[in-house]
Amino acid sequence: EHHYFAAEVASTVQTVEYKLMAIPVAFFLLRVWSEVNVIIHIQQGAASSVPIVLDILGGIGDSSQGFVNAILYVLLTKNVRKQYINISKRTFKPFTIQSHVTC
Repeated sequence: EHHYFAAEVASTVQTVEYKLMAIPVAFFLLRVWSEVNVIIHIQQGAASSVPIVLDILGGIGDSSQGFVNAILYVLLTKNVRKQYINISKRTFKPFTIQSHVTC
C-alpha cells in the first residue's frame, strides 16, 4: 500500500515537471522570431529592412502565448480534460425529435 502511494506521487511529480519544462521551451519557440527581429534592428539600425516573415511569425508567436498556456495547463490536465469532455458530450448531444401523436 505504501509503495502504491509513492508511485502515484512520483507519477504526479513527473507530470508537473514535464509541464514546467515544456513552458519555457514553448515560449522560447514562440518568441524567438521577435527577438531575432529586435537583434536585426539593433545591428542594422531602425531603418533596416527586416523580412516580413519575421514580423508575421513574431505577431503569431507573441499572440499565442495564452493559447499555449491553455493547452499545457487545461487540456493536458487529466481531471480538467475529463470535465471538458463531459460538458461537450452534454452540449453537442444530438437532439431527438419525439413524436407526440394523439389518437
